[in-house]
Amino acid sequence: MTDHDATAAELDRRLDAVRTPAEVDASLDRGDRLAGTAVIRMVLRCPDLALVAPRVERALHAPDLYTRQLGCVAAGDMTRVFGRLSPGIYARLRELGPHHEAQDAVLDVLTFVPWAELPPWFRWRRCVSGVQGLGQRLYYGCADPLGSLLQRVRRRR
Repeated sequence: MTDHDATAAELDRRLDAVRTPAEVDASLDRGDRLAGTAVIRMVLRCPDLALVAPRVERALHAPDLYTRQLGCVAAGDMTRVFGRLSPGIYARLRELGPHHEAQDAVLDVLTFVPWAELPPWFRWRRCVSGVQGLGQRLYYGCADPLGSLLQRVRRRR
């Protein structure tokens, strides 16, 4: 058994010890390195949004960057699993912004939450994303044929 295998086995053992919501809360209180992973696992295993949402929100407010990043992953997974988020999670994702660590979570919200259920800022982000995507498609769609045309003209000279 290598050192890496021993470390992975130790991490698995420690993660298996964090199963209930109370244990996840205690892990977040301690600032445990596995708290974010435990929150993600809770999102994927627990069918109750009301039970999961406060833990995800706590992970999003964690002082540790790694736990906050995993909280963003948990928010994205929550969007995929439940199709909605709590108001506190929407607010925190907005604070973190559509760039940096919350980028994928914001994109998951824009993809998996129906338009009618989106808060105003996320509706605005969906419109902005659509316009940016259209602009990119038009630019790249025109740039390639235009480049080919210019190459043909240059070859004839």
